[in-house]
Amino acid sequence: MRARQFFTRLKDQGLLVIRRFPLSILLFFSAALFTSLTIQIDGTSFTKEGYAAGLAALFLAVIQLTLEGALFRRKNLRYILPGIILLLSLLYYFYLRQVGFFYNQSAMVRTAVLYFTGLILFISVPTVRSKWTFSETLIAFIKAFFSSLLLSVVMYIGIAIIFGTYSTLFSPLSYEWFGQTAAWIFIFFGPVYLLARIPKYYSTGTDSTVSGETNIPPLLSSLIDFIVVPLILIFTGLLIAYIGVNITGDFWLDNLIEPMLISYVVVGFLTLYLTEQSGRRWVNLFNRYFPYLLLVIALFQSVSSSIKSFELGLTHGRYFVLLFGIFAITSVIIYGFFKRLKSAIPFILVGLGLISILPFIDAVSIGVASQKSQIESVIDEDNLSRDYTHDEKLQLSYSFNYLQETVESYTFDWLPDDFHVYENFQSTFGFEPYYYVNYQYDRRIQDPMERDFAYIEMNRDSPVVYPIDEADEAVQFATYYMRDESGNNIIELNEPDTILEVTVDEGEFFLELIQDEETILTYDLYFLTDQAFDQPEEYQSLPIEEISFSEENDEAKVTVVVNHFETDREGMFDGDFMVFITYK
Repeated sequence: MRARQFFTRLKDQGLLVIRRFPLSILLFFSAALFTSLTIQIDGTSFTKEGYAAGLAALFLAVIQLTLEGALFRRKNLRYILPGIILLLSLLYYFYLRQVGFFYNQSAMVRTAVLYFTGLILFISVPTVRSKWTFSETLIAFIKAFFSSLLLSVVMYIGIAIIFGTYSTLFSPLSYEWFGQTAAWIFIFFGPVYLLARIPKYYSTGTDSTVSGETNIPPLLSSLIDFIVVPLILIFTGLLIAYIGVNITGDFWLDNLIEPMLISYVVVGFLTLYLTEQSGRRWVNLFNRYFPYLLLVIALFQSVSSSIKSFELGLTHGRYFVLLFGIFAITSVIIYGFFKRLKSAIPFILVGLGLISILPFIDAVSIGVASQKSQIESVIDEDNLSRDYTHDEKLQLSYSFNYLQETVESYTFDWLPDDFHVYENFQSTFGFEPYYYVNYQYDRRIQDPMERDFAYIEMNRDSPVVYPIDEADEAVQFATYYMRDESGNNIIELNEPDTILEVTVDEGEFFLELIQDEETILTYDLYFLTDQAFDQPEEYQSLPIEEISFSEENDEAKVTVVVNHFETDREGMFDGDFMVFITYK
């Protein structure tokens, strides 16, 4: 009887969610289908179609919640608004088809921002001209999301176990079975179940049902009140102490503290909303006074981020950090001083998100323009390979790497059309493209003695001509395979009764040229560890002239060319070498 009631209720809920969100469900089905086809058909990708379908499904769900509101019950809007969303989604799909989605940061950023703004709207739209607050709709969404996630994960694990058992006992199944299962569960079933758990906020006579979904669960309430709030207060004390100690220096230039501050503001803001329903007096005091403290931290974070933006120019990541600073300051002021307007806070976030994807002022366009401007302020077109200062090297390497990773192509009149950072940068400017990576955040050269690791290699930006010099033998070997007793460290040479023995051990690395069982030359190569640490950078690419070393006597000459060599302070070393031997 209970099983019958369960399936009857499941059927009723299924019919209800289909009647409520028909287009969204159809588009989630389409997104799962496109993903399934991408997995199944080798060499064919329907990723753009899947992203566009998922985006349309999300915004159509937002429109449905909007139409359920008291302000939007006109029948003609029930066709006009979904039609507009479908048209805009189709236009966005055409936009995705025109750009290299996985190589165009602008398209990826725009897609991520649109999904994020759609999610915020999905949570906040039911608060418009209604009795429900953002705190309540947020809790309803959290409950629906984790219920959906738990059910989806359990279902996937169960099906994966069944597939794995069949594959082990009967016939091996390809990875597509597991990929297809994940696609249909997490892209179709999970979102549909989430929609089924979203209450009808505006329906008459269902306030008690909605209240049950919007009330914070006891477990979550205890977690927030007794764990999250005390941890935030302790972390706040540590953060204030750090800022106080470093207010005159390191704080403003410390890149590690910035993501910590942003995470702190985000978590703090969410905690404010989640503590609104608490009945505990000390939690209410936290909710009342914490916004003022959060405002101070948000101001410090914004000023610190602005200083960093002036150092090396804007990037799209820095653009969003600054935009977040504006949102954090504005929202905390509203929450702390104008609580009657706090329902507008989510829509401020949506507005800033939309600004960040508008053409010409979007995050990527601004970032690219800023980095190009930074490059042009440094470059002397008539002498590209001049001696640059440390700050200029830092700027050029940073900006060119950003452009290379962000946009498919960029042009400067003074660069060849086929210029590529990782292939042509050093030969064009005279220093490594990763110069900015090899320095500490306070922008000083790192002392080699402070490093734990060093790596040198031959520069292969241009063809390499090995210095044979009438050598009689040429040997290539790598030390990775010479630390056992297999005999790999003994190399038979072309010269009769002659071998090259390579000794590789802790604190020992030398070559022995042995002829007729007599050592005629020994070359100790352990000096390469000091040679690597003597370089000004942790990773150093050197011309062949600086990475070739010779030893000779009356009987032979040995020249060693280092293809690459790595070492650390604990005595580890490994490398790949060319050895040229000349007999006298």
